[in-house]
Amino acid sequence: MHPEIQGYSDFIDMLLGKADSHAASLSTDALNWQPLDADTNSVAALCAHMCGVVRWWVQQGLTGNDVGRRRDTEFVARVDSDGNLSFWGTSRPLADVISETRSISREILANLDPATLTQQSAVDTLGPQLNRWALVHTIDELSQHVGHMELTIQLYNAQNP
Repeated sequence: MHPEIQGYSDFIDMLLGKADSHAASLSTDALNWQPLDADTNSVAALCAHMCGVVRWWVQQGLTGNDVGRRRDTEFVARVDSDGNLSFWGTSRPLADVISETRSISREILANLDPATLTQQSAVDTLGPQLNRWALVHTIDELSQHVGHMELTIQLYNAQNP
């Protein structure tokens, strides 16, 4: 794998791994807890959104294959008592959703031709962007959301000692 692409792949995988690790350490109540009624997200919703970001920018953006993203459902995603996450109209174990997203990302990036980094992304929700920009944007988004997740966990733990 090209070193630049390897770096993107490793970083995306590490950030999804942090989300998985944080989620695995929490109870269902903690996963679904929101610090405020509005304008904040639960850890479950952040996990769903992070997976949506990767599937959108990496899977659809780099391959052009429609992933059927339902962004609105990511922010209302919850984990049920069996550990299943409602995600894009399905209900599956949260750990499986994250693991599958990590695998998809690694596979796509492992097979990515470095020349495609300077081509336009197949998604243009933020205007026309190069694939390289889309990968950096993905890392930026995931990094922010891991931070949001960590703050949410700290607030939950402070209120539920």
